[in-house]
This record gives sequence, C-alpha cells and structure tokens, in this order.
Amino acid sequence: MACYLMLLPEVALVLRMGWVMVLLILKLQRFAEGSAMHLHDPVPFQFAGQAWDRLSADMHCKKGLLGDHSSWTFQVQLLKAEFFEGRIAGALSNFQIFRDEDFEQGLYPVAGCSESAHEAMNRVAGMAVADSGKVELSGKAKAELDILGPDPHGDGLNFQAVLWCLHEAIIISIIIIIIVIIIIITVVVVVVVVSIFIFIFIFIFIFIFIFIFIIIVIIIVIIIVIIIIIFIFIIIFIFIFIYIYIFIYIYIFIFIFIFIFNIIIIIIIIIIIVIIIVIIIIIIIITITIIVIVSFITITSTIIITTTISLYPPYVEGLIRREVMVFEGSLATAGRRLTDFIRQACLIPWRQLL
Repeated sequence: MACYLMLLPEVALVLRMGWVMVLLILKLQRFAEGSAMHLHDPVPFQFAGQAWDRLSADMHCKKGLLGDHSSWTFQVQLLKAEFFEGRIAGALSNFQIFRDEDFEQGLYPVAGCSESAHEAMNRVAGMAVADSGKVELSGKAKAELDILGPDPHGDGLNFQAVLWCLHEAIIISIIIIIIVIIIIITVVVVVVVVSIFIFIFIFIFIFIFIFIFIIIVIIIVIIIVIIIIIFIFIIIFIFIFIYIYIFIYIYIFIFIFIFIFNIIIIIIIIIIIVIIIVIIIIIIIITITIIVIVSFITITSTIIITTTISLYPPYVEGLIRREVMVFEGSLATAGRRLTDFIRQACLIPWRQLL
C-alpha cells in the first residue's frame, strides 16, 4: 500500500501529461486540417476551350469534404500561359493572375480582384482574341495554390489541396501520437523502476537498521549479564574465602531454594496461561453453540409459526403474532442470561486466582 501511495504523484503527472498531449494533438490536427498546410507544391491544371469554364471547374470549392470552407480564398499564379495572340493579363474574381514577365521581378499582379468574373474574363478575352471572346491555351498551364486567409467572397478549398491537407494532417497526427505513446511508456517505466528501487532501498535500510539495533541490544545485554555474573562470582568467592566453614551449607540451601522456587513459579505461570486459553476456547465454543441453537430455534419457530398463521383464519393472526413475539423475547432473554452466567462462571476462577 505504501508503494502504491508513493506512485500516486507520478501517475497523476503521467495522466496530466497524456491529457495535455491529447489536447495538443487535437489542436495540431485541427490546425493542419483547417489552415496550417500552406501548399507550395505546384498543382497542375489543364486549360483548353473557354478559359473561364475550365478554370471555374477546376478551382471551385468542393463543399462538404471538410465542412463549408467558402470563407477561404486562393491565389493562383500562372507560371506559363501561352496564347495564340499575346499573353494573359487581368483578374478573374478571387483568382489573381500574373504575367510571366512579372515572376522574375517579384510576382506582382497586373490587376486587383475588384472586377466580377465575367467582366474580367471579357476584358482578358478582349485583350487576347477580341473577335471570339475565347481564350485558348497551347500546352499546359501550372498554378501554385496557397491558402491566404479568410475572405467572405472566397470559393473554398480545392479538392486536391484538401487531400494534401488530410494526408499531411494524418501523418503529423500519427507521428505525434507515436511520440506521445513513447513518452508515456518511457515515463511510466521510469516511474515504476524508480519506485521499485526506492521501495527496495527503504526495505533494505529498515531491515539493516532493525538488525543493527537488535545486535546492539543483544551486545549490551550480554555485557550487563557478564558484569553481573563477574560481580556475583567475586562476591561469592569473597564470602567463600571468608566464611567457607560457616556459611557453605546456608548458601547451598539458599541456592537450591531459589532454583526450586523459580521452577514452581514457571510451572504455575504455564498452568495459568493454559487455563486462560482453555477458558477462552470454551467461552467461544459455548457462545457459538448458543448463537447457532438460538438462530436455528428462531428460524424454525418463525417458519412453523408463519406456516401456521397462513393456515389459520385472519382473526387468529394477531393472537398468534403476539405469542410469537412473547416467545422470541423469552428465548432472547434466556439466551442472554445463559451467556452472562457462562461468562461469570468462567471469570470466577480467574478472579480467585488473582
């Protein structure tokens, strides 16, 4: 029990660390799934036909995957966009468009995001191909997706970006969970091992202390006995040499008397202890017997009388119940008197001996 009580602070510390790590995991996972995964890896987009239709098809949010994330906006950087007649410039709703020449000079946008999608598309199409209103791309155009922050006019998360967020969040969560498990197991093992060593050290220290104390006491007693014996022998030898012819018989008689008296006292003490043990055993047996007999009689009488009551008419039930109560009271009184009598009878010899 003492060992378990010693372990309570360490166990509480481990549980608190585990709870803190669980909260940290939940916060990191929410952070990773929501906004922390700034994706700087290029996400490929294929444009053909009408630029706005394909762009909106690829970039519109996929609501429902991680909830409604329509408050997020995205910055799309067209690394290379070749047209039949010129290069693209302008803005498409929340998607900022950059020219190839600006990439080497710091990626500054040509136009802002104040225009509507169709107006910007019409202006870009007019700049590229004025007659048809269509912007056609030759080859592939790549865009880098980067989460900027909350925007009430945003279009939400891209499907591929959400998958990347989930993958990285799951990987980070698994790594953190493994680290937390390793830390908890290490702390528990260290606490248990240290507690066991402390318990063994305390046990050995107490054992050694008791052993040394007993040895010291034994040595002191032996020294005292030896001194007393030496003193007695000196006195005896003095008296022997002085009164050897006068008191030798008196000393022998006294020694024999003391020896016999000690033996008698020891025998009397042993007999008294045996008598006390026998009396206690007899009292226990008689008490148990009385309890068993009274319980058996009470249970049997209760069963018989209950059965009898069930067979008699209702108007006799009250009378029988009163008789049963009187009988049970008399039986309990008799049992108590018998127990008191046995107790007094067993204590009389002991009091007389005292």
